[in-house]
Amino acid sequence: MVFIFVPRNGSRRIKKAAASKKTMEVVLNDRTVKKKLRVKCHGSDTIGDLKKVIAAKTCTRVDKIRIKKLGAIFMDDRISLKDYMIHDGVELDLFYN
Repeated sequence: MVFIFVPRNGSRRIKKAAASKKTMEVVLNDRTVKKKLRVKCHGSDTIGDLKKVIAAKTCTRVDKIRIKKLGAIFMDDRISLKDYMIHDGVELDLFYN
């Protein structure tokens, strides 16, 4: 959260500037059933958050889900999608362990 000081009539007031959260859509290629799954999320969401949404949509356990991008497996669930350079419209591969 960012605080911006805005002077008004000689007094100082604090105004909260909301961090802009743009919703993005990630496309997941489910390799076991050969279907595409579309998930809406934010860039600040973590891989663990993405796995929770996928688990809710596919009725599987979170610890069984594996996500790959260009052959690399995302191992750490605490890292954000933005840090892994996942943006709007990117296609990821979805596997189950």
